[in-house]
Amino acid sequence: MLPALHPISKYVDSPSEVGYLQRIESTYGLALPTKNLGWCPKCATQDSACRGFGHWRRQHQLAGVDWCAEHQQPLYRAPLELAIHCPGSLLLERLPTAGMVDIEKEVGDLALLRFQQIMIGWLRQPSPIRLAAWAQVVRKKGQEIGLRICEIGKRPIASDLIRQMFPRSWLARHIPEIADKRFATCIRKVDGACIDKHVTYPTLACAAILTVLFETAEAALEALATADLCLATANPIGKPIDDVLAAFLAGQSLQGACTKFGFSLTDAEKALRKSLQRMRQPVNAEVLA
Repeated sequence: MLPALHPISKYVDSPSEVGYLQRIESTYGLALPTKNLGWCPKCATQDSACRGFGHWRRQHQLAGVDWCAEHQQPLYRAPLELAIHCPGSLLLERLPTAGMVDIEKEVGDLALLRFQQIMIGWLRQPSPIRLAAWAQVVRKKGQEIGLRICEIGKRPIASDLIRQMFPRSWLARHIPEIADKRFATCIRKVDGACIDKHVTYPTLACAAILTVLFETAEAALEALATADLCLATANPIGKPIDDVLAAFLAGQSLQGACTKFGFSLTDAEKALRKSLQRMRQPVNAEVLA
């Protein structure tokens, strides 16, 4: 479940990236976004007919997705300690599903359908999106539709759109702060994902924000992927270091060139090192295209 637990990361391309990945793998490698196991009776029946046994599906464990995306019906719930049993097993204790009637009504909601598609898209994502790409996309799209990207003000904020578009029953279960909020009031645990540029926020909040900013899940995921690719392939060396490097390549010492143009020697060394490291990385045909 790690791709859905951590779809956005501030550590991509940083010296801490390897240590961060090792830490979340050891801490959250077998963790679930939900407090219990979800399963669909129709999927379990199909599995039993096809393989002779059922299996737990990752798509049934996504935060905020309380229904089976394939069969569009509420998921059953089971205690985590019974994961050794197959879905549909007579030995599997069924927990009472909170809000079953509400979930049945929510299944066809257009906002929740986009939310579901975004969550599944992140679940299948091969690597995290850079936090800088997230901040860039959300800020730009928010400004385009006239949202307020700060804590205080009179214009609507992202949580206002979430309150407007999402079913109240879903909000009451997953983000009760928004269900009861007043217009233009900032809900920090959600709206902060649009404001802060250096902090990652929970997946559920981020998926809800993308749901209300974009008309389709495909457009939201594509915007993030495009921004992330631009950051990944950007030339790390740009103004004002161009003049420093030009002087250095012309034969002047690096320290002398930095002094001449008022540039930090340490920053120049970092830029050179990063450029050389990028040059040594293999580039596949897809990246070139």
